[in-house]
Amino acid sequence: MDFAEQTAGAADGFSFGWELREQAGAVCTVGDAAADAAFVADRPTDAITDILHGLCGLYGPLPAERFFFRSEPVEFRWVLDRQGTDVDISIYLFPDVRGGLGLPDSAGLLVWRSRQARGRFVHAVLDTAEAVLDGQGGRPESAERPAGPGPLAALVELRRMHRRDDGCGAACPPPASGEHPADRRRLPHA
Repeated sequence: MDFAEQTAGAADGFSFGWELREQAGAVCTVGDAAADAAFVADRPTDAITDILHGLCGLYGPLPAERFFFRSEPVEFRWVLDRQGTDVDISIYLFPDVRGGLGLPDSAGLLVWRSRQARGRFVHAVLDTAEAVLDGQGGRPESAERPAGPGPLAALVELRRMHRRDDGCGAACPPPASGEHPADRRRLPHA
């Protein structure tokens, strides 16, 4: 059964997508009016959690956030630089996931860059993450994987900060009330 179902959130020229693959992993797509790019994440639960936590950092005191996708043998490093209410998004490719951690961003190959309004960027990611976690294209994780912090807490916190600071209001509803995190599906884990 092929269950790669594309889920994409788009807002005013920016798009973010997350496609789960049958065997393992996920394909993350980003795009704007100038260019599109796609990246494979070996561990989709970790990757979507890192994205959501990275976006939460855009509402804090630090001007930049960094996180990466592991995609053996490469690493895709995301660098988010806040410029007022805009965000410069840069994604770099490092050829070796083990060697990239200590290297500066300039040592990687820039594969995609865009400047987006923070609210537009965050809203597109929230819509996609919510759809994936609600089971559109998702499947329960293996019982063999130990339970740990997942993306739900980061999604709830990011939505709260987005509604508060970006003026999204009713256009950005909170997760369904009365829903328990254990009732949510989780992404497959490689």
